[in-house]
Amino acid sequence: MAGTAPSLLGGDAGRSVDPREIVTSCSKQEWTIEVTVRSLDAKGDYPHGFIKVRLAGENIQTRADKKKMRGAEALYTFTGRGPARYEATTQLPTDWYLLAAKSVSAGPGQPRVQKIVLEVNKMAWVGILVIDEDGRPAPGLSYSFSVPAGSDPAAGTLGSDASARHQVRRGACKVKFLDVPAGALARDAAATGPAPGAKPLQIQPALLKQKQVTAQQGDSLLSIAWARLRPDWRPVWNANVPLQQARRDPQMLMPGDVVSIPPAVPDEFMCDLEQVNVFRLKRPCAMVDIVLRNGYGYSLAEVPYEVRIGSYTSAGTTDRTGRLCEVVPPSAAEATLAVWPQDNARRRLWKLEIGKLLPVLAPDGTAVPDLRGVQARLASLGFYSGPIDGDPNKTRPAVADLQDFAANPKPDGITTVTVTALLEALHNSLGVSR
Repeated sequence: MAGTAPSLLGGDAGRSVDPREIVTSCSKQEWTIEVTVRSLDAKGDYPHGFIKVRLAGENIQTRADKKKMRGAEALYTFTGRGPARYEATTQLPTDWYLLAAKSVSAGPGQPRVQKIVLEVNKMAWVGILVIDEDGRPAPGLSYSFSVPAGSDPAAGTLGSDASARHQVRRGACKVKFLDVPAGALARDAAATGPAPGAKPLQIQPALLKQKQVTAQQGDSLLSIAWARLRPDWRPVWNANVPLQQARRDPQMLMPGDVVSIPPAVPDEFMCDLEQVNVFRLKRPCAMVDIVLRNGYGYSLAEVPYEVRIGSYTSAGTTDRTGRLCEVVPPSAAEATLAVWPQDNARRRLWKLEIGKLLPVLAPDGTAVPDLRGVQARLASLGFYSGPIDGDPNKTRPAVADLQDFAANPKPDGITTVTVTALLEALHNSLGVSR
């Protein structure tokens, strides 16, 4: 398939070159135009196109022929008589391009010989693929290449297989993933493709462009950041000073909290030509940290357990304090915990709601306690068994039990700032106790 026909004398980078003019003293005198085509292809390939010379408004052309090659060059000769203006053009296949065109002096004794040297090269290709740390494809990401001059623009969106491929001229080639912030991707020279049978990530491109997010029940800075492919939630937290003043813990947001998302400033990566360049999305580390105790307050130490989140399952043994720590997907909202106590052969099951613990302070960040957050912590610590509804009458007996547990000589059941501070400290130190 043939491409465009740029001027051989001017190259094909848009430079304007006046046609050469041959003027002889006698109309019967002959002149010669010698066109040398030099291939710069590393594999020694040669283009199959047309070499043309336009003389006095008429085209004379010859087909490029690999048989004429001597090493990496081939010579084509055009002759004529009398005065004439000439301009050379070429018509190369689409996978070839003209790199340079030079007019060379014919030297003494050859006044009517015009020499032109054409340097041509074969197009290259560059491929990209994005996967996560488990080898799952990450489709739907927007990308843009910085390509050598003269190449067609190379940009688009990764397809369902999370890959893309473009034809470019040879030279330095770089790529940016436009909505992915710096630090979220890393080049993986050892990877060759997705893991066998891996299901694609469920990426929502619209979320990547959001500037503000209204928190929902169960949201945390970590889950909000990861939904926008940000493995580190701290830059998002640092961009929300008012939220920092209202929430002491960035992983405990109140429904309705507004989170500003700073603009993504993407990294730019060098790409190798003639191969697929693989990039991996970094994933944040999210953990479930739980302390298990029996009804008498004793630790369920060194007992087997199993945590199940969807199709993900992890098993282990609690430590001497009854604690278990498990890495979970950052988007996890629910889990099932199974435990086999040593003094009871029957398995015990708990349903865990991950990330749904409300702050103990009011939505406006004031010192007024939010009784739903208080009730949830009291329930986790075994002081409360009612619904999480913020009813002060239901909360008061449980708060009194907490005060009594803390050796308060006058447990009145009133939820004060002192009570919420005690509750948070106890909850954070012991974890979940049921």
